[in-house]
Amino acid sequence: MAINSVFELHPLLARPGVIEKVLSAVKEMKPEILTVRVVEWGGGGGEDGGSMVSSQDKVISEVYLGRQICHLVVCEGLDRVERHETLAQWRAWLVSVGFGSIHLGPNAFKQASMLLAIFVGGVGYKVEEHDGCLMLG
Repeated sequence: MAINSVFELHPLLARPGVIEKVLSAVKEMKPEILTVRVVEWGGGGGEDGGSMVSSQDKVISEVYLGRQICHLVVCEGLDRVERHETLAQWRAWLVSVGFGSIHLGPNAFKQASMLLAIFVGGVGYKVEEHDGCLMLG
């Protein structure tokens, strides 16, 4: 069994203790692999991408990330229903319930790079492997 979590887990971060319970329940299902999408909200150094960001990218960002960005910027306490943590924090949670890393191998990196080139032309984006994780930046 493979479990792919793209937009499901991060909303649980707004509720104390829930992420640990959910990850433990997932571990009990004994999946062969679990993938987790982690969004790190960095300072960005003032880069806005300029003309490299297409209008389609902007629309997709607004649809999929708009609520998250709003909650990160303007909401606090019980009003904030979207939270994000660093890759290091996610790794700590996953390890605490018994998950470990696997070596991705060169094919995963090549496939991710090819898909990026196909779907967005690769302009303004790159794929990197960092500590056993594929990262899109």
